[in-house]
Amino acid sequence: MSDRSKNLKIGLGAGLLAFLGAAAGFILFSGNNEKIPIPPIEGSKYEAPEKPVRKNRTVQPIATAPFREVPEVTRPVPPREDELGFVPENYLIGRVVNSKGEALNDVLIMPQEPFFLGGKRDGLERILGYSNAKGEFKIPVPDVVQYDVRAEFGNRIVFARNVSPGVPFDVVFQKGANVKASVLDSDDKTVDAELDMRMVYPFPGDVTIKPAKRENGAYVFQGIDEGAYILTARKDNSFASESVAVFDEDRETTLVLPKGVRIKGLVVDEESRNGIGGARIKIGQRESNFETELTSGADGSFDLNLPRGEYLAEVSAEGYVPTDATKLNSDERDRKFALKRGNSLEGRVLDESGGVAGARLAVVDSYGNPISKFPTRSTATDGRGNYGIVASQDSSFGLLVYQEDHVPQFVYPAEVDGQKIKDIALKREGLSLSGNVFTEGMASPENLPIVLKPHSEWIPKFSPASAVFTYVTRTNRDGVFSFERLAPGKYEITAKTSAGSVSDTVEVRENVDGVSLNLVPGFDLHVRVQDQTGRVAPETDVLIYSPERKYFGRSDNSGIVVLRKVIPGDYSVLAYNQRTLQEERSNFTAKRDDPNLEINFNARDPLVINVYDKDTRKPIEHVDFNYLVKVGRGFASKERKLIDRNGYFRIPFAGDGIKSVSVGALGYSSERISLDGEYVGPKTVFLEMKRK
Repeated sequence: MSDRSKNLKIGLGAGLLAFLGAAAGFILFSGNNEKIPIPPIEGSKYEAPEKPVRKNRTVQPIATAPFREVPEVTRPVPPREDELGFVPENYLIGRVVNSKGEALNDVLIMPQEPFFLGGKRDGLERILGYSNAKGEFKIPVPDVVQYDVRAEFGNRIVFARNVSPGVPFDVVFQKGANVKASVLDSDDKTVDAELDMRMVYPFPGDVTIKPAKRENGAYVFQGIDEGAYILTARKDNSFASESVAVFDEDRETTLVLPKGVRIKGLVVDEESRNGIGGARIKIGQRESNFETELTSGADGSFDLNLPRGEYLAEVSAEGYVPTDATKLNSDERDRKFALKRGNSLEGRVLDESGGVAGARLAVVDSYGNPISKFPTRSTATDGRGNYGIVASQDSSFGLLVYQEDHVPQFVYPAEVDGQKIKDIALKREGLSLSGNVFTEGMASPENLPIVLKPHSEWIPKFSPASAVFTYVTRTNRDGVFSFERLAPGKYEITAKTSAGSVSDTVEVRENVDGVSLNLVPGFDLHVRVQDQTGRVAPETDVLIYSPERKYFGRSDNSGIVVLRKVIPGDYSVLAYNQRTLQEERSNFTAKRDDPNLEINFNARDPLVINVYDKDTRKPIEHVDFNYLVKVGRGFASKERKLIDRNGYFRIPFAGDGIKSVSVGALGYSSERISLDGEYVGPKTVFLEMKRK
């Protein structure tokens, strides 16, 4: 196969093994739907770059750039761009240091799309790197845009914001604060326990920290970065949790483990009522971060001790349909769970030569997503192409099938006759697509990445099935590209450059040739942000976006932000100032002959809420807000987690008014603030919250 025709299949392992990961994890208590990086399937067409060896890490990166060392210079020279901004290789270059400016070695560096207004990070999980002995790093990235850079060092995570390839920057790990925690039993005696801290703000679920040492019976967490955490102590299925807001000073706290309540239960077959041995019972409590798991005995019985409270339970067993999340109250002394037996089905995967060995199958719904309450999530064929699954009775399902050197198949619904699934045929030779990239009189770009992914009308964008049917190739010296082994379907094809990108939709029902992608150069858009008085608004995040592309930046002290390589067209505009909590939305048409955009914040005041403990009169430092704001003719719900050492919180004005605010804090009864009519500010509310 020629170089021009070789294409790289991405996300195959991630798309299929996601089902295995979902089967092993306890989704009920995960607390977020954040995508977890998963290594590629062995033998897949996803060619992972060299993986560096990490010492003393339990989680290995899925792929890393083959660039561990940077040139022996204090600051690397940015790569040179041509007129259109084409760069053979784009790099994020920088240095990792501590608060004293000393280099930090072997720090994990992960570029991410800007973490804007609490939005989800996506798209760059497979791009990793590490700092060298001088603290320097050099990481190739696919496009010249702005990134957030996440750095992990031990249990700590810091971010560098809005950095650009080719522009050196520093990632600084500050000293951080120490948190000292003592654990007492119900008799106020110091006890040994298992402790951890889980970050919930500003990066929920990103890190769980274990104590570094003990001093005089207390557990010490060292170098904790500013934010809100859930501190949890566990001992013999008894646990206690509290919210801890960390700022720049050390702090101490005490957790008291309550007496537990013994709960006995039984897991049985729904029809026979016989006990099911080896069933998995998972017990969790979302707000406290508590989670435990046990296995039923041979007779299906289980026995556990829990503090008083309400829990969620999920029960599963091989060959049975898992239960839904079920409420479990500690006052229930004897609890029975009945499981419905699944339907055992057999099938076969074939090609022109007979049975296909080692084909992987994932059970999916009509959108290509895993079916959470399915006894079998994924499986593989044996040496003769045979496979078996256990299905939920009277439920439709599909199968996502992949094997190297074959065209993947998405079968929905899977046809079942009795206990047999209709044979699934894989083809070795699929369809092809080829074309050219043009650049308005410029030389054709060489080695330009071309992405082919399923159109959302065919397969939803974020489903695992979408990853399986996504391909990447690069142009040759003549700007020619080609894809092979394609399944029939509707695709989006995209050429990405530092100047922007261009996309088209292609229907592949037969071999397609002559696809043309015409790239146009972008221009620098100068954005000025000012408040309602006409004064400049520094430190304002500005995002302009369309279905095809997005540009992000933050205004400087003069209220100016320059968005690079903007492609002419229609965009939505979102501006947000974290300091003033103001937000503005508008529409904008980017024109090369008018490279300016002015954003003006309207006069809108935030709602100020002072939150404190009703009994101690001390401020509550970490609070969750959910507020209803008027949007058009209706209302929308917005959520925000905030910390403040004085319990002084400002809720940003959004839409045309705030109707109500619900306030929650760990260990406290929630409160609701109803506002007369539609709040337009300013207003200050003093709120007392009572412990549960």
